Amino acid sequence: MHKDVREVYFGSFEGIDSTQTWNMIGGPLGHFKQDDLIREHGLLKVRDFMHDADPFHEAETAAQIEKRIKQAVGHLQDELEDGDQAIVVSHGTYLRNLATIYTEGHPYLRQPKNGGITILDVTDTPKIISYNQ
Repeated sequence: MHKDVREVYFGSFEGIDSTQTWNMIGGPLGHFKQDDLIREHGLLKVRDFMHDADPFHEAETAAQIEKRIKQAVGHLQDELEDGDQAIVVSHGTYLRNLATIYTEGHPYLRQPKNGGITILDVTDTPKIISYNQ
């Protein structure tokens, strides 16, 4: 297990009711649903909104999660030989952020289904081959 392949840290919002969380984060921005906030501002920017709304500012920022994900992918690149394949298991929000980072233009992507499969090509420039299949 690699330490950088773990769920996104929500800081003070860990374990709090989802409706309450998104009211606190999105309410001042005119959105009370996570999905609406992501559609308007993008998933990575929402990481920063969560960090800013966290009373202790412990929630991971976009830069922190992006660095962590890129370190994990770099680890895979270092460990795998040409033609090797690996299975990496993680949480949905982590995978959604990974897919956003490695999909050109950072499009809106839905939260992956439980048990969904995402394929990431890590040769040269990492890129998503398929998401949430």
